[in-house]
Amino acid sequence: MEYQSSKIIEIFNRLLGQSWIRKGMTQAIYKCPFCSHHKKKLEIAVGGPDLGSYHCWICGVSGKTFNTLLWKLRADKNVYAELAKYAGNKVYKNFESNDIVLSLPNEFISLSKPGIKTFEYVNAISYLRDRNITKEDIIRYNIGYCEQGDYKNRVVIPSYNKDGKLNFFCARAYNDLSNVISYMLPPWDKDIVGFELLINWKAPVIIVEGAFDAIAIRRNVIPLFGNTISNKLLLTIVENEASEVNIILDNDAFSKSVSIYNILNRYSIKTKLIKLDEKDPSVLGFNRINTIISDAVFTDYEDLIRMKMNN
Repeated sequence: MEYQSSKIIEIFNRLLGQSWIRKGMTQAIYKCPFCSHHKKKLEIAVGGPDLGSYHCWICGVSGKTFNTLLWKLRADKNVYAELAKYAGNKVYKNFESNDIVLSLPNEFISLSKPGIKTFEYVNAISYLRDRNITKEDIIRYNIGYCEQGDYKNRVVIPSYNKDGKLNFFCARAYNDLSNVISYMLPPWDKDIVGFELLINWKAPVIIVEGAFDAIAIRRNVIPLFGNTISNKLLLTIVENEASEVNIILDNDAFSKSVSIYNILNRYSIKTKLIKLDEKDPSVLGFNRINTIISDAVFTDYEDLIRMKMNN
């Protein structure tokens, strides 16, 4: 479906007040409701290739889909449905009573149950086997795949909250073609606790970037689906008085690891900042990565300075 910029602008004008438009109907600028700056600094892409993305140049609030912006604005569910008519898959339209809920793609096929061994089924299973994902892992995380739809030819890994409700998912292409984006995420806010259903807060908690990293480590691991800690995760760690947190992000995200460490340190949470000199957790495997975690010591100020210098 083709989007309709003028209709999208009308909807956001009702939510945020009158905008001014630039770049020929592709960018609408509003006063930001999150920082209340006196000038219009919230830029929303209402057309063009970045349709759905938004960014405030003052407070930094940002996202890639209308869905997350509407969620932050606490918009009524009817607004989601109206905007979806003009913005296509940049807005989810799944509702349960008065709450907006995320659902797995309609084309999702779980691999935790025996299925018809189609060509794509075999490809998906082969890809997971190459990533050292076991049958037990597939069942535990309810891993599946899609043969059709927006997530076609991708392995899908769901995340569930403490009540067993879906709170996020990621989709990884199992055909590594040059013109295919490796990872796709749903247009959904990442202010969640990844794999929360499987977390024991009385035991040491491990934070990693991606779902495959978490599956490789197996024990009490939370994927960020990125490299920044969400407000929800921080609050949950503090509320549960986590005894220990281990941060293991990829080497190219060391500065993000330090940022997370500094945030946790403000709350006096015992933290290990583990910098891998080798490959990421999903490549190192269960035994190697857990040995590294066991041998690590809690990070103090001197350790942090030394790690920064070495980096």
